[in-house]
Amino acid sequence: MDLADRFEDLPFDGAAASSTPDSLQGWYDDDYGVLYDEGKALRDYSMDPLYGVTMAMGNNPEAAFKYLNPDGQMNDGQWTPGEQSKKRWELLTGREWDSEVGLDGFTAAMAGNSAMRGSDDADTAAAATWTVARSMEFAVDNVPFADYTDTMKENLSVVVANTAEEGVNIATSGSTMGLGLYSDDDSKTDDDAKSLYTTLVYRLIDNENAAATIASAFTNAAVAEYPEITTVKQLEDKYRNVGNVYGYLNAIGSERLTDLEKASTAEKKAAKDAMGTIFSVTTTVLGAGIAGPGVKLAWSVGTTVTKPIIVDQLAPDDLPDVDVPVTPKSTRRTLEAQAYADAVNRGLITDPEAFNPEYFQDSSGQPYSWYTTNPDGTTTFNLDNPPTSEQKDGVHDWANAIHSEHDPEDVLGDANDAIDAGINEGRSLIEGDNSKGMDREITIKKK
Repeated sequence: MDLADRFEDLPFDGAAASSTPDSLQGWYDDDYGVLYDEGKALRDYSMDPLYGVTMAMGNNPEAAFKYLNPDGQMNDGQWTPGEQSKKRWELLTGREWDSEVGLDGFTAAMAGNSAMRGSDDADTAAAATWTVARSMEFAVDNVPFADYTDTMKENLSVVVANTAEEGVNIATSGSTMGLGLYSDDDSKTDDDAKSLYTTLVYRLIDNENAAATIASAFTNAAVAEYPEITTVKQLEDKYRNVGNVYGYLNAIGSERLTDLEKASTAEKKAAKDAMGTIFSVTTTVLGAGIAGPGVKLAWSVGTTVTKPIIVDQLAPDDLPDVDVPVTPKSTRRTLEAQAYADAVNRGLITDPEAFNPEYFQDSSGQPYSWYTTNPDGTTTFNLDNPPTSEQKDGVHDWANAIHSEHDPEDVLGDANDAIDAGINEGRSLIEGDNSKGMDREITIKKK
């Protein structure tokens, strides 16, 4: 932080390292030629004095917080930045950054600061939130989308992930709550704030690591209210929440993919992979809460994210591949199978005959391997995470067999309805609802 404080006053004209000469000052030897020739200075790095120290802040949330929030205080429950904080923010958002990689460093500091929203100290959490809001505003309103690098997208995905509670609230047709977007502009409404937030997600979602980071945090936040399911209503609410989140993120990803129609093959492939990752992450995080074992993708409730998920570094079992494109039918079948397993494992299917062994056989008469009859007579579904196609088929066959007679309260049907409603609601925020003649509720700024 002290280095950054000193370096911010050093001159920098915004020139990229790649603009330096191919050969730097050296000397020539008659026998060996040029003995000192490093090529372009700091290749793939930056000449900006602030680049290195701000990049390092991505690994040090406390340093990022202290640098971006040097002073301020609470007034009537709201964080008010001090003069030093205001001046620093004006400097950082108004200076000339490296035209190639400079914002990689600044956004790394933003990511580090955002993790401090999870601080036990209310003043610290409020100050971090103030800067998160300013970070989002700057990223959308002041940085052209064309200037986003993959590193920026991954850094900013950490910022978004640390606002997952607000993101879930938007996906469930709520407001941006206490995030404080545009709090300094009385002309802006909550609709403007939701547009800005969703626009930022849109700009990040074609990066697979960013998509995984956001989807994991959002899904974890969506189910956090339901650590224990004891009623059918709680089951419905949980799966409607998950459907909302998936529908919202999937619709944003679909919009991005459509807008890449004339892009390069590589760009389109990256966006398609990211959409598959959203589905895989959603079902994997959800499955961890059903089956019990933790996964690297699900952060503990109440914690914050410090680094983006790097998909290529995960073990195959941590994030199974899925077919792309993901169809609405495949999405619903997976979420339905998980909901049915959740209902059974929570004891919400109360008719003992629903667990008659005759309902747990495949087409050749062999018993399924994914269920267990416990010593106390109860049954547990032990699905893979996420469930395989064969498991989904078997679970749906079981559900169809017991539906009328052995599920009189229609627990499984209500879960289906909740999933459908959630996905449709989440998608309609971005796509509109043609069945009701409704335009989209949230506008995405494409440039």
